[in-house]
Amino acid sequence: MVGGGPAGATAAAELGSRGRSVFHVDKATFPREKLCGGLVTWKTAKLLDRVFDIDPDSLAESAFINDTTGDYNVRFTGSTARRGKSRQPFHFADRRAYDATLFNAAGQYDSVTQRDGTAVTDVFTSTVKISLSQSPRTSLNEKSLSANLAKDELPSMNCSIHSTLCSKRSLLTVRLGGMTVLRKNRIR
Repeated sequence: MVGGGPAGATAAAELGSRGRSVFHVDKATFPREKLCGGLVTWKTAKLLDRVFDIDPDSLAESAFINDTTGDYNVRFTGSTARRGKSRQPFHFADRRAYDATLFNAAGQYDSVTQRDGTAVTDVFTSTVKISLSQSPRTSLNEKSLSANLAKDELPSMNCSIHSTLCSKRSLLTVRLGGMTVLRKNRIR
């Protein structure tokens, strides 16, 4: 998942809550400056509740909300076209704190691996290279390991997978561009 803003963090959290393996990256280091809008509508508040367990009723007191109002004023060519009060409040978020909160919350799942401060420069659709170092005492073979890994362990980027197997433990290392992005010990 590339991008740690609200959309990327929500997608990573949704997949992570279902136990799907997610590698979630953003080129900036959180908290980060973000100048785009921070309007949190009632639909967004309901989504925050469902995905991140952030209660809409206490949203106004959260650390990332700067202001809350129900008043609105629609202006067109310099004059007011409509003015009123919404039944549901509008919340204005500090994007620095809001994005960091959601990014960190998405990382709470064991199946989500996150890296901020990591730019994605190329994305390939080529096949994954697997090199195995296998102990003679293990019952797994290269074919069964490849099938197991291909289901849900591999990111959809060009990478190399190195798995060292022994009788009771295996170590899975995923490297992306020379950087280790995932390392898992498995005990069988």
